[in-house]
Amino acid sequence: MIRRPVHTTLLILGISAAFLMHVHSAAEIYDVGPARAYSAIRDVPWETLAAGDSVRIHWRPKPYHEKWVICVRGTADLPVTVSGILGLEGQRPVIDGRNAVTRSKLDYWNEPRGIVKISGANVPSDVMPAYITIENLEIRPGRSPYVYTGREGEKH
Repeated sequence: MIRRPVHTTLLILGISAAFLMHVHSAAEIYDVGPARAYSAIRDVPWETLAAGDSVRIHWRPKPYHEKWVICVRGTADLPVTVSGILGLEGQRPVIDGRNAVTRSKLDYWNEPRGIVKISGANVPSDVMPAYITIENLEIRPGRSPYVYTGREGEKH
């Protein structure tokens, strides 16, 4: 066993903690839409979102036919945001529940009951959501008699 002076050990711990805080605070930006890093909303890794992350859904002429769960806890300083990026004429991106598809890696409660759900999930792990902003999206019907495809490919 190597013995180090206490001040050296504390210095190492302090540097390690500062590094981990820096790594943890690096927010991700997920751009969704035509010619973007993510072409579909279901490509966003919703199950790994963290405080400070932003999902930017860009307007396109046709609606996004997708549904998902947001189960994350942001903070006052690092909220989680899901923002619609408006078209040139101020059009909001449309999220339409008709024939929508759920990301296969998500597993959340009452999936058939909505298009965008906050909390109540097995994947990602369930937490009490906080500091989440959803803005500038037009969300359209997703209930019966409309049909969508669940995470395991089943029709509802």
